[in-house]
Amino acid sequence: MTEPAKTEPAKSEALDFQGTSSEGKRYTKQEEVAGAADATKTVRDCRLIEATVRFFGDNLAMVYGSESTVRKEKDGTEKPLCMIWTDTWFKRNGKWQVVAAQDTQFDCK
Repeated sequence: MTEPAKTEPAKSEALDFQGTSSEGKRYTKQEEVAGAADATKTVRDCRLIEATVRFFGDNLAMVYGSESTVRKEKDGTEKPLCMIWTDTWFKRNGKWQVVAAQDTQFDCK
């Protein structure tokens, strides 16, 4: 089996995708794509800390992982951001898609 991977939202998220942000807010694929295109939200030094994939049959996978970035705030200051997340992938018509995501922010060490 080919492992699902975190990729560009427009390509990897299902049309019926539903996410939960680290602020506890729900968001759709359309909102995720619009947010990714927002030039005022800049990040650098994006690093995958770890990721584990667990398959449940041939069409369902859970990816558990964490990552870090440095985010530029509205006032121009930079702040480290660390996230732990769970993505649910479903294989539809031979194509892996993210159907759900949950993100939680944690203190960077």
